[in-house]
Amino acid sequence: MLRNSLTLTSVTFFATSLCAQAVDWTQQTTGNAPSVRERTFTATDGTVYYTYGGQLGASTTSRDELWSWDGNVWTMLSSGTGPGTRCGGVMAYDDARGKLVLFSGKGTGGAWANYDNQTWEWDSTNGWLQMNPATVPDARWLMGDSSVYIPNLGVMFHGGRAWDGTGTGYDSDETWVWVGNDWVNLNTANAPAIWNHSMVYRPAPHNDVILFGGKLNGADSAATFRLDLGTFSWSQVTTAVSYPSQGTFGHLSYYNPITDRVIVHGGRGSQAISDTYEFDGVDWTDITVAGAPSCRNGGAQWVSALNVAVAGPMSENNGARDRTWHHGPNTWGTFVVKGTDCPTSAPQTATISSPDMPAIGNSLDIDFNDLTPGTLTFATLGFSDTVLGGNPLPIPIATFLPGSGAGCMVQSSNDSSIFLAAAGTSATLTLTFPNDPGLVGVRFFSQGIQIELGAPVTAANTKYAEITLGEF
Repeated sequence: MLRNSLTLTSVTFFATSLCAQAVDWTQQTTGNAPSVRERTFTATDGTVYYTYGGQLGASTTSRDELWSWDGNVWTMLSSGTGPGTRCGGVMAYDDARGKLVLFSGKGTGGAWANYDNQTWEWDSTNGWLQMNPATVPDARWLMGDSSVYIPNLGVMFHGGRAWDGTGTGYDSDETWVWVGNDWVNLNTANAPAIWNHSMVYRPAPHNDVILFGGKLNGADSAATFRLDLGTFSWSQVTTAVSYPSQGTFGHLSYYNPITDRVIVHGGRGSQAISDTYEFDGVDWTDITVAGAPSCRNGGAQWVSALNVAVAGPMSENNGARDRTWHHGPNTWGTFVVKGTDCPTSAPQTATISSPDMPAIGNSLDIDFNDLTPGTLTFATLGFSDTVLGGNPLPIPIATFLPGSGAGCMVQSSNDSSIFLAAAGTSATLTLTFPNDPGLVGVRFFSQGIQIELGAPVTAANTKYAEITLGEF
């Protein structure tokens, strides 16, 4: 148990540091799987991973099947119908409407030189249906891993290597959204003209899209761009670290909602790379691990039901492959804020949060913010949120300190209390955990208590956190 492996009354304190989420890439054992291909269309509905079409390596042959992967089995959902052969376009799942949305691509109609600007939708009831919107973007391909679904907006893509009505190619700087019956050009400001890039959506509180890499102004890009979904304006993010420093294209990308990070992997040209980096909104961190695929020209999707990202098939070691990969540990740690809070006499209500995923062999920062200056702040650590000293939780703090607010509650057991020296209105408790697999799944609780040394002595509380240890 954690109580025996980590003495909570002698917790080691360290300087604040953000834990990088360096987790493994694992090749999955599959039977009936899509054949070798790259530049596929990929999407997820949160339950399964979808892949459509693709190109057979450097040849001029394209595919036309729709497949789904549930974490164990590949299932072919369509073949020889719908959009037909194509590769390099965009596809995303419209969560509000329950449909896959696919647009454009190259190698259509069985001829490699062909391209079109068709829009198709698929669901399990109706199969593929071609849509007939009044407004249609120019045809394009080399879209990389760059289509996303934006809640309350629609399926979005940006850029690409496009062809106008005369067949002239150009690098697009357009941002388009499929609103269910038509395409809308958002006419975004400061947009990069780019292709073979990646694009992921970050939900609130970010409410933005992060674009990385690709071919920008004809050269490999290591630039990071952000689209503010409130203003529909693009801006370049200046980072101290870039992935890789010389730029990349054709890489994989996804957003991890557990760690709140953007992940990019692989890419480059004739020589694929196996690097993995994560972006926290400020900078990139190298989280490369041994055994990761050297890959490009594919897609990755975070599949919520599996709690991992899925990738493949794609180009690996500079050739089209039929492999399926997962990116993520067997068990994710969790930090869940629960319960109620109450203000001090200021009145000010403190908060509890963490930027990290609790994991063995790593440190966990527990942040307490919006503290009232002059109060004594303690963090409690315990192993129950139902019982304290034989009494059921929660217990009103006024039971111990009369005069405390009626809504102020002790909500977790107090097996250890640690005084926190606040810096202004903030304090951080850093816990470290041994790299012991036996601790995976262990659960404990923490709450912040602020004591006011008045007459009478009173106290206020934060909500409490339920913390479960995982692994990287």
